[in-house]
Amino acid sequence: MAEALAADPGERFDVVLANPRFGMKSSTMIVGEDGRTTTEKDIVERDDFWATTSNKQLNVVQHIKTLLKPHGRAAVVVPDNVLFEGGAGETVRRKLVHECDVHTLLRLPTGLFFAQGVEANVIFFDKKPAGEIAQEIVDDLESALEQLRLIAGDPARPAGG
Repeated sequence: MAEALAADPGERFDVVLANPRFGMKSSTMIVGEDGRTTTEKDIVERDDFWATTSNKQLNVVQHIKTLLKPHGRAAVVVPDNVLFEGGAGETVRRKLVHECDVHTLLRLPTGLFFAQGVEANVIFFDKKPAGEIAQEIVDDLESALEQLRLIAGDPARPAGG
């Protein structure tokens, strides 16, 4: 999987369906000349990714977003940590919701795909075109400025207009 995540392949798709292998962190074991072993985290760094992390599931979600054409659709099976993890997980979730239409979250029965006790979900999302994202930013900024004016009681702008 690390090779698939290493770079943007350049090709874009209308639909991407994925059920990647679970396993939170990616690492490489190195055996030294003296026989001692060390482990190094395999961190994926890509310009098209929102967050740099060794979490394979977060990297797969970011990779799938890159693979989609504008208005492309995706469904990906993910463990709970993708939905609730802080740090890189939070960054990926926020950007995904901002740049895509995350319209369905399907909770799967425990143990359906993996070991008993592992909670899994399917996230369904559509990639928004760049113009729609830019318009949302403008709309959000205008709304935030209006709220600040109301809070500050800006006399240059009458209430409600």
